[in-house]
Amino acid sequence: MSKMPETTTGSRQRSQRASNSIHWYLLTAGFLAFSISTLVWTGQNSAPPRWDPADHLRFGLEYYERLRALDLAGLFEIFFYSTRYYPPFYHLLIGVVALFTGPNPQAGAVANLVLLAALMASLYLLGRRLYSAEAGLVAALICPCYHINAALMHESFIDFALVCWVGVSLYALERTDGFRSRVGSVCYGLVLAIGVLCKQPYVFFMGFPTALVALSNIRRRESLVNLSWAVAVAALIVLLYTAFTYQRQAAWADDLALWGDTSIKSPNRPLP
Repeated sequence: MSKMPETTTGSRQRSQRASNSIHWYLLTAGFLAFSISTLVWTGQNSAPPRWDPADHLRFGLEYYERLRALDLAGLFEIFFYSTRYYPPFYHLLIGVVALFTGPNPQAGAVANLVLLAALMASLYLLGRRLYSAEAGLVAALICPCYHINAALMHESFIDFALVCWVGVSLYALERTDGFRSRVGSVCYGLVLAIGVLCKQPYVFFMGFPTALVALSNIRRRESLVNLSWAVAVAALIVLLYTAFTYQRQAAWADDLALWGDTSIKSPNRPLP
């Protein structure tokens, strides 16, 4: 009689593992479906990239050229001293992916698929922690089906990277356990830093959830310390990038210096 509870518990654990395996198989099948449709679309699309995707792809291929040549000095220069408006994370990812796909428009689409895999896995795990595995599975499969996400993943839109990284960040925030986990909090700080280096609105999307979780657990000394760790890690990385950016822009002391530099770097680009 004493073995009955152990047998029941073991049977439940095996059933849970089997259920989780099925969920991961379904997630993989969904991801492959999105991947195939995206690659087929980009392979058959003969139109040149539009303005934003073309710019992001071009910036990404600048990273590719330096990575392929192992030009660390050039890589450092465009990462920290680039004059482009957007932060470097998405463009660096395209450059890394282009090492495997070659310097073509599909590099941007494959980079999006890497981010899509991270998004789907994060939504599934987040739903499993908050509600149930089934809820996480439904969320992970539905999110890429929204028309805006399905359209953005076909081209080099930085907005898709932002969507995906917000999903990853929400899961990372949940893994902090209300900032009771030191390891989870430090990892969340790293995730925050990458998000800030993805696109500026990331701060808005993750600022409120982070503040809510922090305020809900602020009475715990352990949570307050771990929150400080997360903020310190994110701030250190972002401030390092910001310091180099500020140093770069210090060369533009006045309007004459700014437009003189613009005319040198963009001689054939008409400006208003």
